[in-house]
Amino acid sequence: MANIKLYKKSFNLDSVAEITKEFQRTLVTTNRSYLFFVDWAKVKKNVDKIKTELSLLDSLINSKNLKQDFFDLLSKYPEVAKVLPILLAIREIPFDVIENFDEKTTDVITYSFNKKKGEKLTKEEVESFWNLIEKSGATELFTTVKNFKDYIFGVEVGMDTNARKNRSGNAMELILAPLMEQIKSELGLELFTQKQFGSVENEIGISFPALLKNKKFDFLFAKNGKAFNIEVNYFFGGGSKQEIINSYIDRQTKLKSVGGEFALVTDGQAWNHNVNNELDSGFQALDYILNLAFVRKGFLEEILREYFK
Repeated sequence: MANIKLYKKSFNLDSVAEITKEFQRTLVTTNRSYLFFVDWAKVKKNVDKIKTELSLLDSLINSKNLKQDFFDLLSKYPEVAKVLPILLAIREIPFDVIENFDEKTTDVITYSFNKKKGEKLTKEEVESFWNLIEKSGATELFTTVKNFKDYIFGVEVGMDTNARKNRSGNAMELILAPLMEQIKSELGLELFTQKQFGSVENEIGISFPALLKNKKFDFLFAKNGKAFNIEVNYFFGGGSKQEIINSYIDRQTKLKSVGGEFALVTDGQAWNHNVNNELDSGFQALDYILNLAFVRKGFLEEILREYFK
């Protein structure tokens, strides 16, 4: 059951009903931080990895004889071939393309760009790459872009925004990670993120239950043979959340069996739709459920301070 003593100390809340009401009152409408939109570090890293090859491609800009110059460049610098897919905003290689499609034929061409260092391209391979550039319309780039590094930077930004769907799943972690690091420093704790429980046993001196060893956690604080697991999520829509609550109840039970502790940091307007009293049952069974407002007011740090004292 919710640790009323600590909730009262931090918020002057005396019961589960009061805690639930305050929790719902302070829910946020989004879990997006400014880091959600574009992972600039990843974009820059991806561009920097191929900056030499992109500079070589620059030599073809405004070429008077693009096809011949393309053949000469790839014959002399076969490593340039590996950057051709990103011109088309394609990251996965090899890939297939339908060459012709009519009632009689369905010809599929496989493009592979993996060449070992120093390995030369055959004439047929260079012709194949030119075929890709020409028929995809990418030859237009050589008369319009000023340099390929800037162009690919824009491509990478666009591809990264397509990754927002995946990033939305860990948006709560992005928001909370800096605070977790701060708490780690202030309380002198070890902090582990996105690992399996079994992989950190030797480092923290705890043997977790067998059914927990292969489970992955979001955050784990540890010190002097004690461990505190924090899971985070965000609910956008309605639907039953009871199954998730039940899994966290099970997680807490397993951790407590070895002296560990557990807290759930969750948010989202969906918790205002307390279907089947899912939130109530969570507060009845879990020691600590926090939303972002609770965390920002220092409640998570207070919980950890109390546990590790």
